[in-house]
Amino acid sequence: MSVVDWSRLTGISADLIAKRLKAGWSVELALTAPLDTRGRKRKPKVKQPKDRLALPLPALVDYQRDMHTAHRRLSQSVRAFIREMEQQMADLRHGLDQLMAAQQADIYRGRVENFEESRPDRMSPSAPDSL
Repeated sequence: MSVVDWSRLTGISADLIAKRLKAGWSVELALTAPLDTRGRKRKPKVKQPKDRLALPLPALVDYQRDMHTAHRRLSQSVRAFIREMEQQMADLRHGLDQLMAAQQADIYRGRVENFEESRPDRMSPSAPDSL
């Protein structure tokens, strides 16, 4: 039977049946599980098979837990590093803004008559001619 036919027969919407099947529910469970009307839809718990190979290995569980812990610590340290770098950049930007404001104030007050010639890191206009 199609999903629509099962929907008519069970009273569960075809959309919900299709979502349950897509989520990995068995056909029997998708067609017989009651509707959860309390809000969030939850997938019913599926019993673990008794087969020993299907159960997770204890060493693998320990490894996953250790990797999760290491990942969490690494993420925390990276976030702390980024916060510290952002603070240093903000301090540098603030200092640079203050320096630029002071230089602009000096220029506007007339303390520096010729700003271009007062800078010691500039080459004099005659320097390239002497080379």
